[in-house]
Amino acid sequence: MLVSIRKLRLPEDASLVLSLNTSFTTSKTYQIESRADGFSLNEVNDYITKTYSFDLQSDEFHASNCCAMVAENGMTIIGVCSVEFQHWNRRAILHHLYVDVDHRGIGAGKLLLDASVVWAAESGARCLWVETQNINHSAIQFYTRHGFQLCGCDTSLYDPDTVLAGETALYFSLSLPYLPQQLGAIL
Repeated sequence: MLVSIRKLRLPEDASLVLSLNTSFTTSKTYQIESRADGFSLNEVNDYITKTYSFDLQSDEFHASNCCAMVAENGMTIIGVCSVEFQHWNRRAILHHLYVDVDHRGIGAGKLLLDASVVWAAESGARCLWVETQNINHSAIQFYTRHGFQLCGCDTSLYDPDTVLAGETALYFSLSLPYLPQQLGAIL
């Protein structure tokens, strides 16, 4: 399958992007253990399904210091991401990276990540930062496999009425400049 990356075009792409199935199912999660000197992640067996939602009207997709991109297979949008550059600390934040559940495993997520890294580096970022959850085992594996390092957690970020029990924010960072291998023509 040939996957290409391009900038998001709104409003033309809105219905296709919003129809992406952003759900995941896992049989493994990470339990957070607080210690006097920090915390640790312990892999546990836990069956979870979750679907992510996002708002294409948010600044994360429109602000002048943001870049939103889609992954396409032919004329079909199969993934989306958005990256923001923060001038005050020269950090880029990967706010969203979703690949439709039926198109995972073909490299679209890696291409979106690579495009985000290139955009962040070209914007002058010193690192690319991402938040995910302790329950999203595959996302944690994806980011660490691509060089991200765990840099923190926040046990009180999420409203407990809106997330799964025990869901905790985990933060990962990738130092830049980082040159993804086999970039090709991204944008």
